[in-house]
Amino acid sequence: PSWPESLPTQLEKPLLQSASLPASPRMSPLLPARLAKCGLCAAALLSVAAGEQPSSIEPRLQAVASSAGEDDASFLLQRTLMPAKAGAAASSQEAGGGTFERSPSVSVLMSSAVSDGMGIGSHALAQSSSRQEIEKGAVTSEVVKDKSALLAIEMFPPAWLLGLDRFYLGSFRTGIAKVLVSLLTLSLGGFAWGLVDFSAVVLNALRKEESIHVLGMHVDFTPNTLQAAFVLAVVDLVMLPLWVVAAKYAWKVRKGHRMERLKANAMKSPHFKTAAAADNPVKGT
Repeated sequence: PSWPESLPTQLEKPLLQSASLPASPRMSPLLPARLAKCGLCAAALLSVAAGEQPSSIEPRLQAVASSAGEDDASFLLQRTLMPAKAGAAASSQEAGGGTFERSPSVSVLMSSAVSDGMGIGSHALAQSSSRQEIEKGAVTSEVVKDKSALLAIEMFPPAWLLGLDRFYLGSFRTGIAKVLVSLLTLSLGGFAWGLVDFSAVVLNALRKEESIHVLGMHVDFTPNTLQAAFVLAVVDLVMLPLWVVAAKYAWKVRKGHRMERLKANAMKSPHFKTAAAADNPVKGT
């Protein structure tokens, strides 16, 4: 729609008057400022719609914003004029077909609260900044775990095959990979991988270090568990040869039971009875 070019100018006087009106006992003290703010937006939009250059309407609207005494009014003025400047520059360049020189304009003064927040409330800015700090802290911070619990898991070699140490540290991908290696190699690869992790964790516990960053394990430990982890590391070193002896004993016991079952099955076979009768013939009378 085509607006009269003098309409924004006609709106300035009542806006200035509304901004400077004394507060009536029956009137809210915020009403003049709100009226000035709404009128300022209307004047800026009508000025842009009337086709005036932003540089010519900025001083007059700035006077209205200053008389209103509101930081939000200055922000609304700048928010309305910035697209108008870009549109006026583009239209002038297309009409002239040549280079366009930007005309100097009066800068809009804003307080630090408005310029830093860009018109956003302080409560929303505080929530946004705190949320960003929490997200940043969640990304950069390391995982904190109990070191003694990790040493207790490493004490049992069957836990190596299941990747429980990796799952406890939060390395789910390597934990799943450890289980797959154990299944595909009939537990041999799982034991080899577990022995490497066992050596790294026990060595770290003997040094009483508060963190570990090796073999894909990146975790921080609580300081009050370092001494208990040191004791468990010594116990793990003592238990490792005992586990080897227990495994050999279990293998021998299993082998003995297997041989006994084979012998019992062979004695039940008819071929074994025939051979025994041939070796021991019955004497006739």
